[in-house]
Amino acid sequence: MERRRIFNHNLTDSIPNKIYNHDFSTGGIWQEDDRSISEKLGFGHYPGRVLGLTRDGDILQLPPDLKKHWDWIKQHYYRCGISHTKEVIWDDDYAVMRDYPNHGMSVFFFGEKAHQARPDIERYNIVKKMNAKNMFIDFCEKEASPTLLTWCFACKTDFEKPQRFPFPVYLKISESLSGLGVVLCDDHYALKRQVELLDKECAFQVQKKEKFCKFLNLQYKVYP
Repeated sequence: MERRRIFNHNLTDSIPNKIYNHDFSTGGIWQEDDRSISEKLGFGHYPGRVLGLTRDGDILQLPPDLKKHWDWIKQHYYRCGISHTKEVIWDDDYAVMRDYPNHGMSVFFFGEKAHQARPDIERYNIVKKMNAKNMFIDFCEKEASPTLLTWCFACKTDFEKPQRFPFPVYLKISESLSGLGVVLCDDHYALKRQVELLDKECAFQVQKKEKFCKFLNLQYKVYP
C-alpha cells in the first residue's frame, strides 16, 4: 500500500529571507521579505495547484483564505473527473508536518522551513546547491557542459573590478525562483545602477543575452 503523504506547496520556502526582485512596473529591483513578496506577486494561492496530485488519505495544507472557495473547487474537480484528497488543513505553516510523522512529505521546495519541519541535511544541501545559479554555472564548467557566457560574482564588491560586457546582458541574483531577480540591461550604466541596488552580500551573475535563445525551465531528479 502506498504511503500517505502530507502536501505543503507553499512557495515562501523558496524565497530567501532577503530577495531582490525585478519590479516589472518600474524596471528596478526591490527588497522585501518572503511573505510580502508572495502576496505582491500572487503566489499565495499557488499551493492549490498540487490538489490534483493528491489521493484519498493524503493531507493537504492550504492557506486559510482559500477555504471560502473550497466547495466550488471540489465541484470543479468532480466535473472534470479528477480525484483528490478531502482532508485539508487550513494552515500552511510547515510546523504542522511535525504532527504527522508517519506521512511522507511533498513540498514545492525543500528549503529552511521544510528542513526544520523534517530534518534532512543531505536533501537540504543538494537543493540549496542546485538552486544557486552561480554554483550551477560552476558545476557546468566542471562537467564541460555548455552554458551562455556568464560572469559570476559573490557580491557587488567583486563587481567593482573593471569588466567589459557584451551588451545587452541579464543581471540575475544567484538565489531566486520563477524568473524573479532577473533584469535586462542594455548598457553599462543600466547594469551599474541595478547592481548598486543589491545588498552588499547578495551573490549575482551577469549573463550575455543571445538573440536565438529562450529561457529554459530545467528540473532535476536525484536518485538515491
